[in-house]
Amino acid sequence: MELILLYYLKNLIKKNKLKIFIYFFLFIILLYLYNIFFKNIVDEEKIIYIEEKSNLKTISKLIAEKTNIQSYILPYSISKIAGYETKLNYGEFLIKKDYNLFNLIKKIKDGNSHKRKITLVEGIEKYQLIEIINSSLLKKDNYNINNYNIIGETFYYYKGQKASSFLKNIDSFSNNFFNNVKIIKDFTINDILIISSLVEKEGKNEYDKKLIYSVIYNRLKKNMKLDIDATVIYSITKGEYKLNRKLNYNDLKIEDAYNTYKNKGLPPGTICIPGLNTIKIVLENHKSPYFYYFFDKNKNSHIFSKNYKEHTYKLKKYRKNG
Repeated sequence: MELILLYYLKNLIKKNKLKIFIYFFLFIILLYLYNIFFKNIVDEEKIIYIEEKSNLKTISKLIAEKTNIQSYILPYSISKIAGYETKLNYGEFLIKKDYNLFNLIKKIKDGNSHKRKITLVEGIEKYQLIEIINSSLLKKDNYNINNYNIIGETFYYYKGQKASSFLKNIDSFSNNFFNNVKIIKDFTINDILIISSLVEKEGKNEYDKKLIYSVIYNRLKKNMKLDIDATVIYSITKGEYKLNRKLNYNDLKIEDAYNTYKNKGLPPGTICIPGLNTIKIVLENHKSPYFYYFFDKNKNSHIFSKNYKEHTYKLKKYRKNG
């Protein structure tokens, strides 16, 4: 009986050889299409990194290694058929859970690299910005922070992007911002950045910052020295480290261009990275009758005065009660 069935099956295959071949060929094509367009290639989001100058075979093997694709032949062949062989980019690429193989290959072809985030907190200084850059995945090259207008905000970069390129993007963001706002009369963009950095270091909240700006404005108009402690600190540290002590009377006498106890007008540059919101506060050009202020630790805010007599009275009262 078994021999009869085997003989019958052989004859059936012999008679329908072409039809079976066609069915098998269609099955292979459908399986191929399923793996390209329908099969999810990862179980959870992950990032793959394609190194610069990687060829198609290297990229295909990486895709197979990092996904559920069993062989590099599939990504290799689809890239060849689609004409993407010389168009695939390098960098980091995020693979989402709903991605199929074609989604990923097209993403690599289009150069949609994964963006990483850096938040420059308002008020940070040069040494802190350098630490942020050094701890990132930016490529460290020769750059000078002083050559760029830097605003405290959230920015994005690509792994391997040059640090100078990242800083240039921030500089462009800053310039675009100032190109779309009204600058206060008699001030330059550089002046606004410097004033904003002073306000950033001195102010505690939005209202506080408005009044501190108004004091700076009033004193500049009267050609008075600004007498801002934060500039004395910068005269000592140059933004390269944190001063872990209180200022003393001798510090106020330091001969330095940034010391506003010794020099009239604005310091020659920013003393920290001002935040975008602080810059917007400065650009409001808030007016007040105040020329003096000091910080009240008990109230965690500044006390403002219209003249020196009022200022000394409030300051003595505070010290007496403090």
